[in-house]
Amino acid sequence: MQRQKYPPELKQQIIKEAIEVGNGSLVARKHDLSQAIVNR
Repeated sequence: MQRQKYPPELKQQIIKEAIEVGNGSLVARKHDLSQAIVNR
């Protein structure tokens, strides 16, 4: 299984959402990611 690469723009958007919402789990579910990825 290959490692997926995310564009910097998407990373910034996810970080911004996580800060605004205050809940990494919700943002992770919305973008179909692991919570650990969002928290990192």
